[in-house]
Amino acid sequence: MGLFKGGSRGSRRPVRRAPAGRRRKPNGNGGELAAVLPILGIAALVIGAGVIYALLPETVERDPDTMCPVTGPASVTAVLIDTTGNFDPMTRAGVLQEMELLLDESTADDLVTVYQMRGDAPEEPPTPENPFRWPLPEPVVTVCNPGDPDAASPLFENPAMIRRALDERYLSPLRAVVSDLVREDALADWSPLIETIQTVRINFLSAPEFAAVPQRIVMVTDLIQNSPVLTFNRGRDAARSGGGFITYEEFASTAPARALAVDLSGVDVEVLFVEREAHDTVAGDTRTLVDWWDAWFSDHGAMVRRVKRLPGMS
Repeated sequence: MGLFKGGSRGSRRPVRRAPAGRRRKPNGNGGELAAVLPILGIAALVIGAGVIYALLPETVERDPDTMCPVTGPASVTAVLIDTTGNFDPMTRAGVLQEMELLLDESTADDLVTVYQMRGDAPEEPPTPENPFRWPLPEPVVTVCNPGDPDAASPLFENPAMIRRALDERYLSPLRAVVSDLVREDALADWSPLIETIQTVRINFLSAPEFAAVPQRIVMVTDLIQNSPVLTFNRGRDAARSGGGFITYEEFASTAPARALAVDLSGVDVEVLFVEREAHDTVAGDTRTLVDWWDAWFSDHGAMVRRVKRLPGMS
């Protein structure tokens, strides 16, 4: 019995050991993940960089003279200032104010070209070989709106430089030109409105690089046509005997109408209308004159978007 008690007290339960070759191996997923993480990180960086690059604005290479993109302007505006008549002080102030609004509202990369419509008598009389009678007037300024400085990306563009270019190269020259042209002492023998529109369209707006962009003509004028081909003034030789205003319906079927035709398809037109005392003797009232031009533009494919009467009576 002592042996029994003594044997029980001193016995130990044997420890079970896993057989050799069947010991648990560490989980292999941690090692695989560690190997993949650098690849995932690189891929994320590449994708992130691509997204950022796609969202950032592109830098624009510009022509040093016009400030237009070398790929061409986004739109084109031809401003025709009729300097064949006087502008009284109030009308002149109205012109300058409207031109300020035009510049403020112009969009980025809009090419603005200002022409002075002169009324000097042509050096040579009109001939069938020279159907447009007047050569293209030299543009007094041509420049692109460089865009809104506040919208420029500081990473790729310099807002301060754009702001300086906007003022020095765009706004200031255009203001100076308009102020110089709209004078109180302007007077000319002729007022070849249609001929000037013809030459601007054919020699400027029809350039291949402008074919796919919006085009606009802004006219500062009294709308009194006066040329050897067609005149609204009484006492002048005109399309019909005796001169004077001719209704558009009468004019449209004449030979001068065919000679003065021009394709203005897709061109928007705005008129800053200079009112004159002569309008009563030319067309009876200004509404009749405006309707004449609306019909002429429409008949040649253009759309008159706005006619705004300027203050004053020149």
